[in-house]
Amino acid sequence: MDFYVTAPGRSFDRAHPEHYLVEDLDWTLRRYKMVDSFRPRQLDLTVERRVPIAKMSEVLAVEDGKPIFRGYVERLARADKTKKTFTVLGIEGLLARRYAPRFNHSFTGEKLSDLFKDAYDAGSIDPGLIFSANSLMPIATAFTKHDAAKSIIKLAGWGSKSRIGDSPTIYYAGANGLAAFTERSALADLDTYDNSYYQNTVDLYLRAAAVAGRRYYTQGGVWVPNAFDTKIRMGDQDSPTTALQGALQTAYNEIAGLLFNLAQAHGYYMRFRDSWDYTYLDLSTSEGEGETDGLYDLSEADLLTYEATATSKPAVQALMGIGDGNQYYTKCDPDQAGLWLWDKYEVEYGYRDTDGILIPYTDAEFAARANDTIKTVSTARPLILQPGDFLKLSMENEPSEILSAYLIEQSKKGSLRLQLGARSPDFVDMWRARASPEEGYIDYYMMECYSEITGSCEFQISDLTHASCTGGTMTFAVPSGCKTSVDRPRITLDISIDLDGYLKTTYGRWEVIAQVGGSSGDFSWLGSWMLGDPCPTMDVTDKVTEGVDNVLTFYADLFGDVGGAHSDCTGHPTANVSATMRFWKRLFEP
Repeated sequence: MDFYVTAPGRSFDRAHPEHYLVEDLDWTLRRYKMVDSFRPRQLDLTVERRVPIAKMSEVLAVEDGKPIFRGYVERLARADKTKKTFTVLGIEGLLARRYAPRFNHSFTGEKLSDLFKDAYDAGSIDPGLIFSANSLMPIATAFTKHDAAKSIIKLAGWGSKSRIGDSPTIYYAGANGLAAFTERSALADLDTYDNSYYQNTVDLYLRAAAVAGRRYYTQGGVWVPNAFDTKIRMGDQDSPTTALQGALQTAYNEIAGLLFNLAQAHGYYMRFRDSWDYTYLDLSTSEGEGETDGLYDLSEADLLTYEATATSKPAVQALMGIGDGNQYYTKCDPDQAGLWLWDKYEVEYGYRDTDGILIPYTDAEFAARANDTIKTVSTARPLILQPGDFLKLSMENEPSEILSAYLIEQSKKGSLRLQLGARSPDFVDMWRARASPEEGYIDYYMMECYSEITGSCEFQISDLTHASCTGGTMTFAVPSGCKTSVDRPRITLDISIDLDGYLKTTYGRWEVIAQVGGSSGDFSWLGSWMLGDPCPTMDVTDKVTEGVDNVLTFYADLFGDVGGAHSDCTGHPTANVSATMRFWKRLFEP
């Protein structure tokens, strides 16, 4: 392995690579499969103490003439009289130190590739996250108002001798996406022309249209293409026409987290690939190569070391998914003999219908927990692997396993250390990625699409002696289109019940029924309920008729007797019911 180090502010000259070559004493390179979070690669590089390496230097690792790692010197890890060791993070780590502007990316026809693009297309609306990482001037960079009336601002120190260079292309966040400034030859020209800039050797002056460019300098942003280059470029993407799903609003979010969550939320795996000039971010729908048979077959004789450890979540034989709308689903293994482990798993916005996530989410988590062991092995075999690729591990007296590589660790010693069998990204991760409002998604799955309807009524409860008391009714005018013109609709009912003058401890078990149009669904019934306990949200989608008045009827039955002298239901306590019907659409396909 050869290491080339370029000092901060310098450019690597491929015609004379020997000028940048450093002699290493030791090194260890770790590459990770991105499963639970964005995790950059890491190189620990040890050199003689006299070798001049500065913080933020760029390091390129080349194996057999091919670049396999690009990174930046994050810090000096340790040093003694003869040597020093540097921590070098993969260049992708810079994305964790870049922040997206406040921008609404939810446009009709928006593709995922529009968010990942590394160059701005004139006339498009979305600036792209990689382009922003490389080009966005930090929000509200220090400025003064040169002429407040004409919205001319001065950015001191950003003249032609600064990092943005002479006569750069400059964009600002306008009312309809990015807009370009036109360079002017004199500062006085900005008194006349909107959307213009003037630059001398020291300072930069900007003027945007008063409406279109309102407050761009304090909140919107200024882009100078690749003035803050991370060396990251968009690489290959499977199915590049994949549409952006859901509503995405960025507001100074970490770009690394945004990219990671967007990839997982759309079923992609992130990988980084290096060249002599750039590092490319690839989006693949495949976790890795060799999933069926393994790229390599490692026998016990191939291994220098072997260790197996348990994951934090053990395998279970039954997993109960707890969703919304009074809905549940349990995945279990009826063939499992002996002792059982049973666990529960809460699925926010989980519904059982074919467009819902309760069943596939629970199934995926059940399958993920079945893989509850991580294998760590080392081998001297020269394996060519990327994180996520699969190997066949064959240990004596044990069945062979096809396992994915989570960690690949190379070192100067020549051996390869692998961590195999860590949980693969799956359906669960897609929804977890969408559940991150701090990473941009708003109402990431369920969104209300019509105004809620509220009502109240009262009625006499039933008991075992008088079991057919008349229920309470209310009428809701359900809007047209709430089921047929809405993507993956759900209609829910929230109710609360109390009794006049009675404490919940006075009575025992209850049954509560909510009917819509004269019948109750599977999810609008509560059995063995305690008065005073909150009623769960009920899913009444299948019972609601859109565009007409829907009559709701409520019953509360006591499994006991009210007591006291009375001959009919009129002697029973009065139940007061409040109800709210809400109308939802789900933004993502399961």
